[in-house]
Amino acid sequence: MFKRLLRPLLEPLAAKLDKLLNRTSEGFKKQQERQSETREKQSERMNMLSRQIDDSRDEIIRGFARQEAKLNSMKRELDEVMHRLNKLGTATSGRAAGGMVSMASTSPDAPTASAPEGKQSEQTEPSENPVAEMMLDAGGTWLASQANEREKA
Repeated sequence: MFKRLLRPLLEPLAAKLDKLLNRTSEGFKKQQERQSETREKQSERMNMLSRQIDDSRDEIIRGFARQEAKLNSMKRELDEVMHRLNKLGTATSGRAAGGMVSMASTSPDAPTASAPEGKQSEQTEPSENPVAEMMLDAGGTWLASQANEREKA
């Protein structure tokens, strides 16, 4: 008897509960889908940022290598200018090669011009030789202009 009386009251409540349960389940599924999409997007962003960082690091390394190559090239050019100055100084002053300005070296253990064995080495400062000083100034100006041209290129 109670069943017959309560059934009309309980059926709408049961339907409402089922409907609410379905909505809750659907909402939970949608929330899970959104979280999954968010995780996927975050993963994609992280991968993209990681690639950008790797690319930037590689570009920095290449830039350092280019700068090092420029520096080595400029050192070689300076060595060549110094060598020419030594030859010019020897020809104009009549001194032996050991008495001229030593070449700038790209490595600390590179040989420099020295006097024959048993004799004291005489190294001339550029200020003692006006021709050498003038050539050094011209060589420095030339190297600076070359460096500027390379930077522009």
